[in-house]
Amino acid sequence: MWIASISCVCTLALCLNVPASAHASSVVPTPDNHVRGVAVFAFPSVPTIPDHVRTALERRLHAELERSGVRVIEPAKLTELATTACEDNRCRARLASKFGVSHALVPSITVTHRDYSITLELVALPSGEPVLVARDECEICGFAEVEAMVGGMAASLHHMLAAVRQPPPRLTVETTPPGAKVELDGRLRGTTPFELEVEPGAHELTITKPGYIAQHRKVTFVDGVRERMQVELQARPPRVVPPWIGWSALGLGAAAAGAGATLVVLDESPVRMSCNGMNVDADDNCRFRYDTLAGGIGLLAAGAVLIGTGLGLVMHARRVKASRQDRARVSSVLWGMRVSF
Repeated sequence: MWIASISCVCTLALCLNVPASAHASSVVPTPDNHVRGVAVFAFPSVPTIPDHVRTALERRLHAELERSGVRVIEPAKLTELATTACEDNRCRARLASKFGVSHALVPSITVTHRDYSITLELVALPSGEPVLVARDECEICGFAEVEAMVGGMAASLHHMLAAVRQPPPRLTVETTPPGAKVELDGRLRGTTPFELEVEPGAHELTITKPGYIAQHRKVTFVDGVRERMQVELQARPPRVVPPWIGWSALGLGAAAAGAGATLVVLDESPVRMSCNGMNVDADDNCRFRYDTLAGGIGLLAAGAVLIGTGLGLVMHARRVKASRQDRARVSSVLWGMRVSF
């Protein structure tokens, strides 16, 4: 029967007292976990395990790893570089350079009577930092059971490698028109067209451009996924002046024009209240006459300006209303709904 336990890669993990589970594995974050290739070292020689059994274990391990889509360098090709697992950075650097791999898989096996303990450790090159560690134990087992256990462990690594191989998410933003500012979580990251490697998880995205409505979106990024956003920015609508302002300007303009016309007509007319006695000459002409021409012309000009402004405001308000109605009709056609205002 198999007894699996988590292989601890640090003292803290030992203190956690994690319960055992089949094909237990630990994932240790490293600066670069993206697997470009794996060099698989041979199982160490154990007197109680025949060479053909070790070879069968290595073949089973190799086959399962290849299923993950990772390029695998088999143990036979590594003998010219190291007969055992590379123990120093120099050896690991040569290994990474010669075979173009980013990781190495170091298997180990211990046998006590018929109890087997197998550990598979995936390390990053050339640092040697552990990325994945899997350990299984099998009590009172035969060679066939040990080979099946190795196959199961390799299958677990197959799924884990598929996760480790995922590149970080990338965000691409394109806008129409281009040149919009892109903020991620409140921090300005660039202008469109724009591409950036981002951290996985939920983020808040803001796209702004003067004269256009700001776009605010919540986006969740996942490893291995390239998020491409094409955003058509909507022009900010012009400020709508309330219709009553236009009509008020029309009323004031009409009143001013009327008053101005009255003053123009009144100009040079005699002031009747003062036309008596010595204020009237022999031809019955009054000395006091109204001088209202300048004021009348000024009021007429002001009235004309107010009337023109009022007409412009009223017509603008009607155009805006008509435009909104047109957009509403287009939306109703697109969405199959009847919209009324």
